Amino acid sequence: MANSFIEAINESNFNQNGLVDEMGVKRPERLSGSHIGRVRQGTVDRRAATANQPVRRTYAEVAVELTRAFKNVVRTDITMENPNNTRNYYPKLPAQIVALIKEAKQLDEARTKNDFGRWRDIYPTNNDAIHFKTEGPDSFQRSHFPNDGIPPAIRGTGLGYKLYRTLLKYAGYISSNSSGSSEKDKAWGSMLDYKANPDGTPSVDDALAIIGAANWLAMDKGVPTSEKINVATRFITDSIGVRNTQPNKFDIDDELLEILPDSLLTKLDDTYLTSLAADGRISNARLTAINSVRSETERLERERRERQEAIDRERLSREEAETRRRLATRIAQYGAEPDNEWTVGDFIVVKQYLYDANYNTLPIRYVADRRNGTYIAVSIDDAIRIEHGEFTASNAGDTRTTDNKSQWVKVNINNIPDLNNVNLTSNGIQYITARLRPEAIQQRRDAEVEAERERIQRDRSQNLGRASDKALFGRLDFSGAELKDIVRHRQTLGNIELLKKIRTGDFAKFVVLTEPQQSSLRGAVGLPVFVAIEKVGRSGIRSVENPRELTTNPDGIVLINVVTGKEVEGPFVGMGLVAYQLAPVTEDDKLRARAGDHYYIANHQNNWGILAKCDYTTRNTANQPFIYLRTFGGFERPTPVRLDLLRKLTDRFEID
Repeated sequence: MANSFIEAINESNFNQNGLVDEMGVKRPERLSGSHIGRVRQGTVDRRAATANQPVRRTYAEVAVELTRAFKNVVRTDITMENPNNTRNYYPKLPAQIVALIKEAKQLDEARTKNDFGRWRDIYPTNNDAIHFKTEGPDSFQRSHFPNDGIPPAIRGTGLGYKLYRTLLKYAGYISSNSSGSSEKDKAWGSMLDYKANPDGTPSVDDALAIIGAANWLAMDKGVPTSEKINVATRFITDSIGVRNTQPNKFDIDDELLEILPDSLLTKLDDTYLTSLAADGRISNARLTAINSVRSETERLERERRERQEAIDRERLSREEAETRRRLATRIAQYGAEPDNEWTVGDFIVVKQYLYDANYNTLPIRYVADRRNGTYIAVSIDDAIRIEHGEFTASNAGDTRTTDNKSQWVKVNINNIPDLNNVNLTSNGIQYITARLRPEAIQQRRDAEVEAERERIQRDRSQNLGRASDKALFGRLDFSGAELKDIVRHRQTLGNIELLKKIRTGDFAKFVVLTEPQQSSLRGAVGLPVFVAIEKVGRSGIRSVENPRELTTNPDGIVLINVVTGKEVEGPFVGMGLVAYQLAPVTEDDKLRARAGDHYYIANHQNNWGILAKCDYTTRNTANQPFIYLRTFGGFERPTPVRLDLLRKLTDRFEID
């Protein structure tokens, strides 16, 4: 009824001549106290309206009007707040929309936030309200629309474009790329598209644009000309790349094209410039001028590049000569021949790693194949499997490839001084040895023997002074009471945890005695002997299997006194040391044991790590066999130790 009445009023306002009739009320929406006035205002809540109760709209009705308002809002009526010179931009909406949001918020705040989002006009202190964020100038102020961008209820209204265009006005220029949402791409597509007035002239919404294959930039026309040129030049050269300016994936706004200098345009792809002239976007005269500058620029650039390449070659030659001199020992270690050619069937190393002294794990590889101009080098272990027919070079797991022969250096395996001193497994050494010339094999053996002899002689000479240093091995002559006191206080040693690892299981394979200790074997008091260990990682250790390692391969090995905690590093030859290999003690050993026989206490509650003499043997009530040892001399009670915790001395080895 109300609607039909309103229609009647509307119809009666004009006669057939388009003139206003005398009857009728002008602007009935002014009459807020009238039902008709409220209908004209759109503020009637039909479910709640009574003669005596204020009228209130539903959330749905407000939401419909709010959505319509967002759709119809004029872009220039939106402003941006940029607090404290940050890179955050908060949209500020027209008063009409702000009032509608507030009305919806009063009806249902949760739904309002979900449907229309949180706006700075409504939540002035909320830094997470709807906003844009831009990166710095180095990233061409790439724009971001955090928190999923446009709220769900107003997507598709065109608001996204209007907000982006307003951001552009305030930021001056912004950029984006192919990552992000489809809504973002639609807004950018609209912003980059040409905007014209009805007469064909650019509208107030039109922006300057640069489009590349995967990134693009928009610029407000109010930006000063010098900044337009500077930003455009940097974006094309640094972000898009002048080599990526073909006409099917790159374009520049005509107005921007007009002001860009020819010095920039000469760098663009030739087909793009030709298309500009063909489409009448630049004149043929300008294209000719650009090509003339381009030819001269290219000539100068070519000459500059040739001069620089000559300088670089000379510099690299000097640097390589210096590197070869500095790393002569390393190059010889691998039998590397940097000046010699290599091909399929040769051995190589990677030049970059050969010339890097900090690169310790430098593998020798075998050039197994060449396909389509690319060489394939495999590890030696893979070369063995290829030779056995297990797979081909292209199926190998550990490969390197190159189409530039200067990246690899030939290795002459006959000139490698020591195959144990390069990164080869035992199988790899056998594989390479089988390919050596017989005379090279003999020369290698002779050289290895001579190198070993010279090393041992150097170690002996070095140890002449060390052997006379009484502090090197720490104190070794203890009375029984002193040794007992040291054992009692062993728990306070700083390396006690390492010492405890030595007492576990069958760790010690042999014990080492110094010259003074060898003389003390006849004494009544036990000896706190040394055990050989090799430290692994920060806190790990491994047992040394054979005393010969102290002579042939002493690097990383340490002698440690299991009672005093004293540590001695190599070399060890020429110091008068003697090693005794250890073996388990059996029942037969117990039966044959005689007073004065020496046993090493590998494990015991307190007295582990001591070499002591047998006093007598016995069994306890549990029928466990023990040997009693004179650990601390004749005046102290003997130490009973089970057979499985003892080790007997077997072969003697002089570390000389």
